[in-house]
Amino acid sequence: GLALDLGCGDGTESVALLEAGWDVHAFDAEDEAIARLTARVPDELHPRLHATVVALEDATFPSADFAYAGVSLPFVAPDKLPAVWTRLGDALRPGALLACHLFGERDGWATNPGMTFLTRTAVERLLDDFDVIELTEEEAVRPSASEAAKHWHIFEILATR
Repeated sequence: GLALDLGCGDGTESVALLEAGWDVHAFDAEDEAIARLTARVPDELHPRLHATVVALEDATFPSADFAYAGVSLPFVAPDKLPAVWTRLGDALRPGALLACHLFGERDGWATNPGMTFLTRTAVERLLDDFDVIELTEEEAVRPSASEAAKHWHIFEILATR
């Protein structure tokens, strides 16, 4: 099937999906992320990879059977997330699987106005058009890419369309 990797970062998930036989459309706003991804994909898998440098706010998602957005959607501005979420939902075929993370309002970065932080009720509302398989909420202090200790408030979502 066709998988979407929203905010592909270093490409770990895209490569795993390719190796598992998926065609992958990977999106990231950073040129360096797409360069890292394409550099690590074995030559024989390149024909099934479509990597695009684009902010999620501006991305057009093809019809897909699976979408993964690991810690990328919170970096979409609050006023832009509803449109991104709608486009993502519209791209998922019936029965498609969505795996993603969203940040809660008690996250350590919640003072950043350019990022999106949600209450549990708001997350549940976003999932109204999905069949939720799992919705977990976690709070913990762990390192981040830029901090030795960060307070994480995160929702982990697994749902079908």
